[in-house]
Amino acid sequence: MTSGRSTTTRQTQGLSGLLGQTIAGMSADVIGEETWTALKSHLLDCITLIIAGRTSPRVRRAVQATEMHDPAFALSLACGALGLDDFDEATRTHPGAALVPALIAAAAGRSAPVTGKDFAVSLLVGYETFKWLGAAMDARHMHQRGRHPSTMVGMPAVAVAVARLLGSAKEEIQGAVGVGAALACGLTEFDAKEDMRAVQTAWAASSGVKAAQLAKAGFRPSPYALEAAGGLLKGSTASVPPIEEFGEQPFAVELVSFKPYAHFSDLHPATSALLRAVQGRRVMAEEVATMHVHITPTAVARLHRALPPRTSKEAKRCAEYVLAACLLGDGSGEPVPSPTIDDTRIGDRSVLALAEQVQVVADLPEPAGSDDHHAVDRQVVARVEVVLRSGEVCSGTSTGYPGDGRDPALRWTLDDARNRFDALALPAISQAGITPQAVLSIATDLPRLADVRPTAQAIAALPYAG
Repeated sequence: MTSGRSTTTRQTQGLSGLLGQTIAGMSADVIGEETWTALKSHLLDCITLIIAGRTSPRVRRAVQATEMHDPAFALSLACGALGLDDFDEATRTHPGAALVPALIAAAAGRSAPVTGKDFAVSLLVGYETFKWLGAAMDARHMHQRGRHPSTMVGMPAVAVAVARLLGSAKEEIQGAVGVGAALACGLTEFDAKEDMRAVQTAWAASSGVKAAQLAKAGFRPSPYALEAAGGLLKGSTASVPPIEEFGEQPFAVELVSFKPYAHFSDLHPATSALLRAVQGRRVMAEEVATMHVHITPTAVARLHRALPPRTSKEAKRCAEYVLAACLLGDGSGEPVPSPTIDDTRIGDRSVLALAEQVQVVADLPEPAGSDDHHAVDRQVVARVEVVLRSGEVCSGTSTGYPGDGRDPALRWTLDDARNRFDALALPAISQAGITPQAVLSIATDLPRLADVRPTAQAIAALPYAG
C-alpha cells in the first residue's frame, strides 16, 4: 500500500516527476553480476541483429525514401529486420529494438565521453520503464484495443533512457517522460508484410531521442502527462504500480526473452517441443501420418488458423504452417528451428501438404503467474506428438523455449548471445567496416569502458546498401 506521504508527493510532483527523481538517483552500484550478464547479452544480441539486418530490403527502402540522417530510426529497422529482436512476455513489447538503437545513436552524437557504466544504467532504466509503464498501461492486452505496445510504451521508455545517457537532471528526465508520452502512438492494423510495425518501433526509437533532447533544451510538459484525464494512461484499466516498485530486483532486463525463432513468439514453446520430439533422428515428410500439437487456450487465441495462409504475416502465426515448415526443413529430414517464411514460400506445396496433417488442440492449462514477469513453475505449456506411418510416436514437451526470460533455466547467457553473433554478424561484418572485436568489446567489456562513443559511432555509420 502506498503511504500518505507518497500519495501527497505523487499529487504534487506527478508520476513523471517521481520517475525523474528515481531514475536520476540510479547508478551502476545497483547492478549485480546477473544483471550485468543480462545487459551485456541483450546489448550484444541487438547489435548482432543490427549488423545482420542492415542490408534488408525494408531498411534500404526506408533510408533511401526518407533521405534523412536518423541513425536511431535506421538502426531500429535493422534490429527488427530478421524478426529475432528480444521480447517481453509480460508486456508483449520488443524493448531492445527501440532502446539499443536509440542509445547507440545518442552516444554516437555526444560531445562528451560516455562510459560503459553510464550506457549500462541508461539501458537498465529503459528496460525498467518498459516494465513499469507497461504494467500501468496494461500493455499485455493493448493489442486487443488496437494499440501497438512497443511504440506506445516505447517512446517514453526510450526518452527516459536517452535522458539518463545525456546526464539530464531529474527535472529534465521528468520532461522527457512527458514529451515521450505526448508523442506516443502506434496502431496494430499492420500491413501484410508488417512493415508498419517495424516503422512504428523505429519511430519510437527516433522520437524517444528527440523527446530527451527537447527536454534537455527546456521543454517542460505537464507533470501529470501520464495520469491526468488527458494523459497517456487514460483508458487503461490497470492499476499504476507504486513508484517504489521501479527498479525492484530482479531487474526487468533479466526477465526479457531472447527470440530463438523468427516466427510468432506464442509458437516458440511448441517449436521447442517439436525439436525435442525428433531430436537425434531424421524424419521425412512422407513418413508423417499426423502431428498433434497441444498448447494453451491463450496461445491458440492469438494464432492464425486458416490454411493456406495468404501472407507471410499469417504464415508466421499459423501453428500448422510453422511446425510443418520446421519439420520439413530443407527436405533432408533434418528439422530447421527457424525456417524462412516469406511471401515466396507461403505457397510451398510440400509445406502445405504436411501442414494439413497438423492438429492443434487447446487443452493445456494456463501456467500460474503467466501475467507477470516472474518465472512460471516449469509447467508444460506445449506438447507435440509426431505420429509416423509406421506407428511410432515421437513426443516432446516444453515448459518454455530457449531464451525464455521468465525461467532462469532457459535464459540465455552471454555465451548464447556470442553464438548468435558468430552465426549472424561475423559473415556480414567484413562488409560493415567494423572489426568483430570492437563490437564484442562494447558488450563484454561494458563495465570497464571509459568511452563507448568510438564503437557507437562506427555502428551508427554502418552502410545500408548490400
